Amino acid sequence: MGLQKGDKVAIVSMENWWKELDGNVKRLKEETEKQGFVADILFYDKFFITFNDKKIGFWYGEKKKNMKDYSLIIPVINVSKDLEINTFFIKALEELGIPVKNKVSSILKAKNKARTTFILAQKGIPVVPSAITFSEVGLKPLFNFIKGDEYVCKLNEGSLGKGVSYINSKMSLISTLELLKAGNIEPSRILFQKFIKESAGRDIRVIVAGKKVIGSMQRESEGIDFRSNLAGGGKGTIYQPSDRIKKIAIGAVQALGLSYGGVDVIQSKNGPMVVEVNANPGLKIEKLTATNVAKQIIKHLVSTV
Repeated sequence: MGLQKGDKVAIVSMENWWKELDGNVKRLKEETEKQGFVADILFYDKFFITFNDKKIGFWYGEKKKNMKDYSLIIPVINVSKDLEINTFFIKALEELGIPVKNKVSSILKAKNKARTTFILAQKGIPVVPSAITFSEVGLKPLFNFIKGDEYVCKLNEGSLGKGVSYINSKMSLISTLELLKAGNIEPSRILFQKFIKESAGRDIRVIVAGKKVIGSMQRESEGIDFRSNLAGGGKGTIYQPSDRIKKIAIGAVQALGLSYGGVDVIQSKNGPMVVEVNANPGLKIEKLTATNVAKQIIKHLVSTV
């Protein structure tokens, strides 16, 4: 059925209200308003909720707020800290029957790299060979799983290329685990992936809305870094993905139950593989490719309510 012109849309930022406004939040608000809807930006740390005798009350900025005035809630989650706790109020909105896209459950799946990879592998979507261990000892299965002693180790909840390291020997892997454990980072918070040499420093970001690819680019690292994230100084260029890559990217977004998302794909000698999925893909791609991605995201979201 879709929304009607003049309907209210809330774009919820998971950044603190006193920080500089996130670029994705700005763009989604702009495009929502251009399409004839009323768009309000709401910050998670201005909410207060009461619940008693089946009555749920929402306050925002210390004033009572009727959240059912909104026809759609769009969470913009670009942080990882305490997501289970800090997204509670969004889950509460879902349970009140207010449409939320992306849903919290799907965002949480995408925010955890191990969970993402596990789900995609279950669905038969090609992923970079990955593993997780729950101890820093007894690593023989991990050594045997990833041949060649070259690993990429990632924090499960990391983003923007942060919390990622390259390991090129069993000894350096053991040393890294020891160091992390000393910093109270449990091994179960680390995802181990095979280092794909032929794709080092290069990947493809594909943005999907529903069953359609709405933007794509190739990203390359600058210098010796093996990471290609634009936030870390990588360079993006226009890229036309093959039908195979499009199918994989769309399948990855659907497998996680996302309404839209960014899928990072690498080209290996065995074909394209998904590295990870982002529930809040950055919109720098718009300037690099002259594609209005935010417009396409909003068009899809408001048409599927």
